[in-house]
Amino acid sequence: DKLRQILPGNIKVVTEIRQGSVTHEIKDYAKVIEADLIVIGMHGAGFLKEKFLGNTVTSLIRNSTNSLLVIPHNARFRRPKKVSFASDGENIKGISDMKIFFDLCDKFQSEIYVLNVRAPGDVKNTDKIINNIEGALIGKKHSYYFPLTNDVKDGIEEFIVEKAVDILVLIHRRHSLFEKLFEGNYSKKFAFHSHIPVLIIPDLNKQEEENMNNEHKKISVG
Repeated sequence: DKLRQILPGNIKVVTEIRQGSVTHEIKDYAKVIEADLIVIGMHGAGFLKEKFLGNTVTSLIRNSTNSLLVIPHNARFRRPKKVSFASDGENIKGISDMKIFFDLCDKFQSEIYVLNVRAPGDVKNTDKIINNIEGALIGKKHSYYFPLTNDVKDGIEEFIVEKAVDILVLIHRRHSLFEKLFEGNYSKKFAFHSHIPVLIIPDLNKQEEENMNNEHKKISVG
């Protein structure tokens, strides 16, 4: 009822109550209604609730084929004028859910800050990273940043504060930047103590490729 009161009248609100595993039921309902995006709020009321919701969010991110928008409990809506895309430097072409990110930026005429945090001495080729991303950002206002720090998470948080970023965007790839941020205690710290929404986009092409490789290994071993 509260949601209906604050949303425009042309937006339909449907309530669904289910029993079972939280992650499974959310994933199943998203599939039934063909959802483009799952939105989950983080309330941060005590350790047990934080641990439970942190595990739920982490499980959804790792297992859902939907993009996920995590809203911190203390976040207030503001126009996303500045959006930071924390990149691992890999190619983003062919990731279908990037359309959600781009539509958001087009809707609010957002400026995109492409951020690739690296450790001192990292020899990654910045030109190659830019080439992997530039083609998808043609026509959009954007810029690149390559700060040096030994802690990726701290580097992202410092950048968010310095640039007054409104939304952080991450791509979920296994064994990548995402895993560094959402392994162990990072998942709770990043989701619960961030002051801005975090949009997490799955790389379904990469996941499918890894699943096929794993199946091939099983067949080979057998």
